[in-house]
Amino acid sequence: MGFAPAPYPGMPGPPGSRSNVGLIIGLVVAMVVVLVLTVVGIGVVASRSGGDDEADPWAGDYSPEGVTNTCHLVDTTVFDPWAPDQTELVHHEDIAGQYGGPSIDCRTTNSGPNSAYVTFKIDVAFETDLYGLELDRAKRSDTEILPDDYVFGSVTGLGEGGYYGVRNPPDSDRYLGYTMAIKDSNVLVDVDVAVISDKAFDQAEADRICRYQIGKILDNLRK
Repeated sequence: MGFAPAPYPGMPGPPGSRSNVGLIIGLVVAMVVVLVLTVVGIGVVASRSGGDDEADPWAGDYSPEGVTNTCHLVDTTVFDPWAPDQTELVHHEDIAGQYGGPSIDCRTTNSGPNSAYVTFKIDVAFETDLYGLELDRAKRSDTEILPDDYVFGSVTGLGEGGYYGVRNPPDSDRYLGYTMAIKDSNVLVDVDVAVISDKAFDQAEADRICRYQIGKILDNLRK
């Protein structure tokens, strides 16, 4: 039996050695590629799951997203029987909450014969993680801002409940002022009405209209 000669510098190795090295290098490269793709995939999944876990900015039953004109959410013709000529229609939408919290509002002014005059305003404030809503705080604010002769009471059967305030000066049979605020889930809706008219407009009528307008707001903003 003969012996294979000892290798010397520059002498090629046994047949197939180079192909084996290439195969090993290819396997290493493939493993690195798989590892990179796996890491990237985990990162994508983590980022997606993280986005899903983020708090909903409108966590609750209502959202103002998509609202461009608050006056389109209510019935601005409801006061036509007392003052049919609309002289003002103003709305404002602060969805980003740049001025103390997310809010939208609508204000109208109507006039009519015999110096009839109606003002109507509806404000909607939204609760977020950074901006809370308290019905008691809203009532305290109303009692401080509105005239002393407003009489306040509780409202039930609408949202989670709320309060009303009515002003009907004994020396005037043509004027009635009314406010109603309702809290429900993540919104606080506040309606203010003032009517001067020869046609009857009493507390029961004001209560009916305010409930109607608040109901429309809640229906239109519900998710």
